[in-house]
Amino acid sequence: MRQTKTSEADENLRTCLANMQFGACTPSDLEYLRTRTISRRSGHPTFEDPRFRNVSIITALNAQKDKINEIGCQKFADETNQPLVHFYSEDTLTENAASESRKPQRVRKREVLKVKRKLSTHRQQQLWDAYPCSTSEHIPGKLSLCVGLPIMIRHNDATELCITNGQEGMVVGWQESLGSQDQTILDTLFVELIKPPRPIRVPGLPLNVVALTRSTKKLWCQLPDDLVVQVSREQVLVLPNFAMTDYASQGKTREFNVIDLNNCKNHFSYYTALSRGSSSDGTLIIQGMDERKITSGIDGHLRQEFRELEMLNEITLLRYHNNLPIDVGGNNRRDILQAFQRGKGGFYEPQGLDTHARWRKGDAPLLPPDGYQGKWTLVGDDTKKRTAESKKTVGHGKRKAMVTGEQKQPKKPKVVKSGPVGLVWDPVDHSCAYDAMFTALYDIWQAHGPKWSDRLKEYGVYVSALVQGFESCRAKTERLESARDRVREMLHRTWPNDFPKGPAVTAIDDLASKIFGSVDWGVSTVKCTRCNQVVNSLGGPGFCGAQTVVYDKELHSRFKFNYGIANWLTSRRMYKANRICSNCGNGLVVTTTLDKFPPCFYLSLSDKNVLLDPAVTLNVGEKKVRYMLRAVIYSGDSHFTSRVIKPDGSVWYHDGIETGTHSEAQGSIHKADVRFLNFSVRGEVRKTAASVIYGREYE
Repeated sequence: MRQTKTSEADENLRTCLANMQFGACTPSDLEYLRTRTISRRSGHPTFEDPRFRNVSIITALNAQKDKINEIGCQKFADETNQPLVHFYSEDTLTENAASESRKPQRVRKREVLKVKRKLSTHRQQQLWDAYPCSTSEHIPGKLSLCVGLPIMIRHNDATELCITNGQEGMVVGWQESLGSQDQTILDTLFVELIKPPRPIRVPGLPLNVVALTRSTKKLWCQLPDDLVVQVSREQVLVLPNFAMTDYASQGKTREFNVIDLNNCKNHFSYYTALSRGSSSDGTLIIQGMDERKITSGIDGHLRQEFRELEMLNEITLLRYHNNLPIDVGGNNRRDILQAFQRGKGGFYEPQGLDTHARWRKGDAPLLPPDGYQGKWTLVGDDTKKRTAESKKTVGHGKRKAMVTGEQKQPKKPKVVKSGPVGLVWDPVDHSCAYDAMFTALYDIWQAHGPKWSDRLKEYGVYVSALVQGFESCRAKTERLESARDRVREMLHRTWPNDFPKGPAVTAIDDLASKIFGSVDWGVSTVKCTRCNQVVNSLGGPGFCGAQTVVYDKELHSRFKFNYGIANWLTSRRMYKANRICSNCGNGLVVTTTLDKFPPCFYLSLSDKNVLLDPAVTLNVGEKKVRYMLRAVIYSGDSHFTSRVIKPDGSVWYHDGIETGTHSEAQGSIHKADVRFLNFSVRGEVRKTAASVIYGREYE
């Protein structure tokens, strides 16, 4: 809370606010609020108190705010013996806007008219006279200013200079010019910021003084006759600051807090306005209030929200101290809370929960009924598709004249390459890790044919079960999703914590360690280069099917940001062990040799700067075999997706949620910079390459 003083009145204010959150103010709270309401009775605050002079009033309605600002500007100019200077906006009708409408939000594209950009004198005057609240962006058509007048900035123009929406200031000067209709317009407004977060120094201007220039915004404006026009308005984005709405006041701490509670919609609005003040003595309520809004309590949904927030606080604290049970997790808030309540009980109440938010008789627990399965719907925008289809015409276009005797050659049919078959995401038992990896393995298996079944089965029982599913899928006796679920069930029975069911996400590296990591394709030897002593105790796996590309300082210094997977694999053949020989004190070296070529291998990308080479080479003695990049798996937003690279180099994007059984073509790996593979961007979601799969070159 902002209220830190310890007087009896401040204690009453804090108690009142605590109860007001839950719409449960007591008679003593109401009595306290009456003591802060303007009255001529002894002991009550009055407007004559100089501390409240020119303090912005918090009110609920924009119309009230604009009227108070209008009166405040004139009163301030009279008190300071200054004339008000009126600065008008530069307005033009937008090119493809409906000229007039009574319901602008329902104007359809076919109703949009080509109109002249210039406004009539009558309409322009109406736009200038309209209050800011009559526009969709609350941009004034007329700014009435004088030096010293308090203003509020209404747009984030330069956050580094504290020119942000809601920042308060004071006019210190301006530069003006004439507009297209000979009206006075602002070119530059100089404002001294009031209590900015940090001192602002602009060269050539005093401390905390900044320059604001005009901006252009498209907006709807409602005129006095209820007609609505869409215009492009050019104006400095500020408003007088003799009043603000409760919404605009959020986040502010005010030493002197003048509020009008009469039109506040609910107890939240009351709480927002009243809690801006830092003390009881600095709080002034202009007129009476509707006491029912802060004494009638809150509904069950809001009590549930308060309980959930307290539970999330407790979950965060437990996680910070590493005391959170391992089975508590999920992709979203609801899943996490349900997992937490399964261990605590459906009617669990966190410690410190306010009495007004506790469970009541008849409340339903958060846990869903047995057998409940949430439904997921992929929402997409098919507007462009429908628009394109509507533009198709048949038989009305002009055709090129044919030369006599000429026969029209039939067009060659367009060949569309078939993309990899993908797995569909399971919305009940989230399966994105399995979908990304198994889609790639199925494409690798398909490219090499059934003869590769035995090679892949060398990876162990889980891959063997998966390959059996691949064979059944090719024979059309089983779906890929069934093969995935069978392997998942096998993993879950053995490692239920690592491979959970439900909405929890499986770590892709954990899955790879069971799929690829059970077989060692080589041997690792630790040896002294001086005395040739072999230290077997430090030896380890030579070449596992699942490895991690970790940060290598030497590679970074040698190649900067241009080293790739091939460089990393070469460096793993021989590298320093960071241990010394017990015989001669010389540094030890780890040497890795392959005994057999793996059919494919998995690399986890701990070092995100490594380039994803399209091909790498592995050696067994003198023999060399090329491995092609076959898949890149991406992680982000608690979801895995993948790009599958076919033997011809074509790149295909797969997402079990978005593309389902299909894949989306994304060009060729041979015709683009390989750096594009390190990231995947879909809309506003950016995912990073988490791992790659290399497969033996097609034979």
